[in-house]
Amino acid sequence: MSDKAHSLSERSHPYLPGLWLAAGFLGLASLAFLLRPAGVTPDTILEKAAMERWDRLQKLKTEQEKEATSYGWIDKEKGIARIPVDKAMEIVTARLRSENLPPTPSTSTIYITSDPT
Repeated sequence: MSDKAHSLSERSHPYLPGLWLAAGFLGLASLAFLLRPAGVTPDTILEKAAMERWDRLQKLKTEQEKEATSYGWIDKEKGIARIPVDKAMEIVTARLRSENLPPTPSTSTIYITSDPT
């Protein structure tokens, strides 16, 4: 068998594993600090991400507004086009007014009370 001591109390330097662990932790922490870009904090990361989302949102709104207010082709081969929403509403309103539709039945309002009687 070996003559090496196996328990911490029998070793000649029982604190050595703890020192290695502490030195390794400090080394990793130092490396992380040195590799961190200057001026980057959680606040600046969140602010930058918020600005990027805001810019994307504004671009999307602009594109949607353009599509909702302009003419264009959706599928030219099939003859499917896009018209402005205002013009579409005028067409549908005029069509519905020209048709003699029967009046819609009145709706009833149901009131729910906490008293079952």
